[in-house]
Amino acid sequence: MTRVVTRFLVSVIALFIAAAVGCTVYIFMTREDKISTVEVSLVSVDVGIDADATVVRTEIPITKEAGLGYFALIDSGERVSAGQDIIAVFDSNEKALAYERLQKVLLKAKILAEFTSGNGSNDLVRYNGEIFSALTDSAKAVSGHSGISVSDVRDSIENALLRKEYSSYDKEALDGAVARIAQERALLTDLVGYGELNYLRAEASGFYVSAADGWEKLLTPQRLLELSYEDYAELLEFSPESFSADNCCGKITVGNDWYLAATVRADDAIYLDKGAEYTVSIGGETVRMSLVSLSGSEDGTMVLAVFSAGTPLSDITQSRFKVATIVFDRYEGFRIPSEGIHVVDGRSGVYVLEGARAVFKEVDILYNGGSFYIVKADYENRGNLFNGDKVKIGQKDLYDGKMMK
Repeated sequence: MTRVVTRFLVSVIALFIAAAVGCTVYIFMTREDKISTVEVSLVSVDVGIDADATVVRTEIPITKEAGLGYFALIDSGERVSAGQDIIAVFDSNEKALAYERLQKVLLKAKILAEFTSGNGSNDLVRYNGEIFSALTDSAKAVSGHSGISVSDVRDSIENALLRKEYSSYDKEALDGAVARIAQERALLTDLVGYGELNYLRAEASGFYVSAADGWEKLLTPQRLLELSYEDYAELLEFSPESFSADNCCGKITVGNDWYLAATVRADDAIYLDKGAEYTVSIGGETVRMSLVSLSGSEDGTMVLAVFSAGTPLSDITQSRFKVATIVFDRYEGFRIPSEGIHVVDGRSGVYVLEGARAVFKEVDILYNGGSFYIVKADYENRGNLFNGDKVKIGQKDLYDGKMMK
């Protein structure tokens, strides 16, 4: 009896082991055949010298006094004229906040008056169109490539949204809204006061930026051009943020000229020539800049390269500190992970998933980025790689026409 039981147990264990091994093999095979793909997309890659960089401009800080309240009359990034009122000043921060709220209440009162007088429209399609148009203008204004101001766009959006909201009100709802707005308006007006407002005015024409970082006086264009590498490195160790937050309520950037201070390795700097023009990629933009000075470190390992440009960045509100690329070459094509490239009979190519089949497509490699390749986008015939194709990666036992599970 014992032998029978033992044999039975051995048989059960053997079956269990066999099942486990079979399951493992199945999982292994399934993973090998698992369809892992990346979708082909057209990209542009800049190849050159990467550098930590600092944007330097002529900037005038807008100083403020402790205990007072301030309300900006324009949005950050907007162009201003010398002498223009840009910030309203109040004797307390509470009054400044009340004034900001009062402006919104006055806008609501104006829109409500249209509907209570019978001049409002119930055309929702029209309001949706106005909102869409205003959002489109907003993108143009933020890019800085239009004559549209950010504050004008903001007002257009608020107007359209309020009109759309009030168009659904009946007479009772409109009367109730008018009463509430009148009450809030009276309270806010009493808090702000009825006296004449004081203003801070722009000292020069330029662009208003709502935040100052403290570097406006520490690192000017004139000072930058006089700094050695060691002086510049020492200056960057200073942190002036607390100074700017306590004493400034913004700044005016003056003129179109600006500079870029970039620290590069000495073995990269040998490719740079003073006085030459270079394409520089910074903050998502590409600009042409002239190299105006080179200053090497005392140990000979690093170089401070200073570039200048006469066209301002489209978004002057961006951070001062950037990673910039001094571009020597630019490659445009399809980006393929390195594991997606195969060599068949001396031809480089990829396997594209078409239905359930792996189809080999030859490619022309333009650039080897280590973990990826940029290959030529050639649309001459359907046999070439196309935007949106799904490239098989992570599998070696592929061949043209293989059926994938």
